[in-house]
Amino acid sequence: MTWASDDKRSPSSTSSPIILATGYAWQDIVGHAVVVHDSAGNRVGCGILAAELSLQKPGLTADISTYPDYVGDVSPTGTVVVQMMADNMHMEYGLDLEGLEVSTAGGVHIHAGTTCDTADDVGGHYWTPDTDTDVWNEVTWASDEVGESTSSSIILANGYTYEDNVGHAVVVHDAAGNRVGCGILKRQDNEKRGGSRLYSLIGGLNKKLQASASTVQFAGLASVSVAAILAVVAFRMKKARAVKPVPYIATEATDSEEGGLLY
Repeated sequence: MTWASDDKRSPSSTSSPIILATGYAWQDIVGHAVVVHDSAGNRVGCGILAAELSLQKPGLTADISTYPDYVGDVSPTGTVVVQMMADNMHMEYGLDLEGLEVSTAGGVHIHAGTTCDTADDVGGHYWTPDTDTDVWNEVTWASDEVGESTSSSIILANGYTYEDNVGHAVVVHDAAGNRVGCGILKRQDNEKRGGSRLYSLIGGLNKKLQASASTVQFAGLASVSVAAILAVVAFRMKKARAVKPVPYIATEATDSEEGGLLY
């Protein structure tokens, strides 16, 4: 397989996409290096293949308000957005929050409960199986000097499908691990998906998703297990930035529910 260039040394080659088989499955190719050689065969460029998963399910959004019975100085508001991938197990998880503590970080997790009306019914972290490590322990918000979130969307899998996550509570914790905000994950309708600020969070905060798929870097959060075809139309898809989250360490265990030790 070769590239071909024009006579202007333009940034892009003149080669067309091709179909080929390497003998490896899709998930085996993810993370491998792609090397560009010059006309003499010398290695002159390199890049890592990221995973591309279609965003086929409607989005879920949770509007955050004060946690039930919470009395304190932190008053988070805003939105948490979930977009399930084509395998219906991995999700892109983004947020847009304000009213947080300034220049710090705290947890923001999907919980087992399906209400934000009663503190006792919100439950602990929502993941399965309980023999796996709690994926939510390292999922955080990060704030700037005015208490607004600066976190980028990440990719994770909590072991549940799109339908399983609908209606569950999203809890915002302060930097000390206390529960300060809560909202219920609801389906986005087609109008919201078309161009709202909420849907624009997917693929990176404040960046509108303009295609039916996004390219993401996995940041070590979960392995890919979907069977997919490496599309030759990848150049048409917008990249979604994902960064490794700031480790979240709660100060005190407050719940014990299915899935292990919860906060």
